[in-house]
Amino acid sequence: MTREELLAPLSLPVESFEGWEPVPLMFDGKHAGTLIVKGMEVHFAFTSRPGMCVRRIGRQMLAPVLDRYGMLTTRVPKDMTGAKKFVQRVGFKFTWQDDDFEYFMLTTLPWERKTKENVTCHPSLLLS
Repeated sequence: MTREELLAPLSLPVESFEGWEPVPLMFDGKHAGTLIVKGMEVHFAFTSRPGMCVRRIGRQMLAPVLDRYGMLTTRVPKDMTGAKKFVQRVGFKFTWQDDDFEYFMLTTLPWERKTKENVTCHPSLLLS
C-alpha cells in the first residue's frame, strides 16, 4: 500500500502527517485501519467500524511499538466520546486535559494472550 492509501482513513491531508510512521492494520487480508506513530505518540484510524477484537489491535499493533518506547501516549479531542472509550478499552489511562484535548498514556498492555493470525501489522514498519 502507498503512504497515501495508509493515511486515507485519517481524513486529513497527507502533509499533516509528515514525520509520522503509518502502520497498517490488516483484518482478514483487508486494510482495516492505520496506526500512526511519531516517537511515543500514536493515533488510530479505521476504514470502517472495527469488527475485530480490541485486544488483538493492542497485541498486533501496540505491543511492538510499546516494546520499542516503553510507553505510549495519545490525545483525543474532548468532544469525541467514542474515541475516548476506544483508547481506554485498548488500555490507555487518562493522564490530564487542556482546553481542547484529553491525554492518555499506555505503559503496559492489560492482557497477555496468544495472537490471532488473521490480524497483522507490517512488522518492518515497527521494528526499523
